[in-house]
Amino acid sequence: MSQKQLEQYLNNPNVQAFLGLIRDTEGTAKGADPYRVYGGSATNQMDSLASPNFKKWGFTQTDGKKNTSSASGAYQFLERTWNNLAKEHGLKDFSPHSQDLGAVALLQQNGALQHILEGDFGKAVQKSNKTWASLPGSPYAQHTRSMEYVNNSLQKHLGQPVDLSRYNEDVGNPKTKAPTSTSPMETVQNKQANNKQQEIQTISQPTNLVNQTVSKPLSLLQKIWRLFRKP
Repeated sequence: MSQKQLEQYLNNPNVQAFLGLIRDTEGTAKGADPYRVYGGSATNQMDSLASPNFKKWGFTQTDGKKNTSSASGAYQFLERTWNNLAKEHGLKDFSPHSQDLGAVALLQQNGALQHILEGDFGKAVQKSNKTWASLPGSPYAQHTRSMEYVNNSLQKHLGQPVDLSRYNEDVGNPKTKAPTSTSPMETVQNKQANNKQQEIQTISQPTNLVNQTVSKPLSLLQKIWRLFRKP
């Protein structure tokens, strides 16, 4: 995907809201400047965004194991991830704009971008929780946010009420098809159609019996007639 295409997607309100969600869940939004966060704390601020400040820092996973990370910036890019993005999309610095474009590129790579454009944020979270460990349903041994947190963040960034019931699914499991609802009017129409079908069946049954009864004597007469016609 070209940088021009990334620019176009970046201007979409749904994409902007989802980027805001990631900054919230990753905790970088708490920093004086989310785009300057590094070293595992929102209070750590890079002096310059001419290039990223990838410094490894240690942390303890939720399973008690020790781990290290180089996550930096508003979207907590790992060093190897950012280097690949910068090379592929021609990102020359670590400016807020470049970081936003890099995040959109990741959303495109993990398959979430189209769902975001369609407003299906629940599916977008499912697709993105392996990219950002803070999202609900993430498989990593790190702290994750709740779907309620996601709902509130999206509502804040969209600036309009969000259909919360749409996102209250288990993001770790595939969607199940909901049963089709039936309106009162449809219920009445269905009952009428069933009654009419039963009436048709009731009427047709005697007719069938008559046909069967008449056909038997006709068949016998035909056999007798054939006997008489034999030479």
